[in-house]
Amino acid sequence: MFTAALLASLGLAACAAPVIWQKTGAGNDEQAADMATCRSYAAREADLEYQRGDPFAGDNAGQDTYQKNMAVYQARKSTDRLFSFCMTGRGYSKVRAQ
Repeated sequence: MFTAALLASLGLAACAAPVIWQKTGAGNDEQAADMATCRSYAAREADLEYQRGDPFAGDNAGQDTYQKNMAVYQARKSTDRLFSFCMTGRGYSKVRAQ
C-alpha cells in the first residue's frame, strides 16, 4: 500500500508544471542575459569548489569511482544552488509555469 502511494505521488510530481524564473518588469532580453550571467557565475564557482577539494565537492586524487561520482553530483548541486542564489540576488523569483 505504501509503495503504491509513493509511486502515485512521484507520478503526480512528474506531471507538475515546470518552475520558471520571473522578475516584474524584466523583458526577455534582460532575463536571457541575467540567466546567462548566473549560469556562468554558478559554473565557475562550483568548478572552483570542486578543484579546491572542498569537503563537499571532493578531492579527485585517489578516489574510487563512487567518490568521484559523488563529487560530480555535489558539484552539480552546488551549480544549481549558486544559480538560484544569483537569480534571487538579481530580483527574480521561482514561479510555476502555467
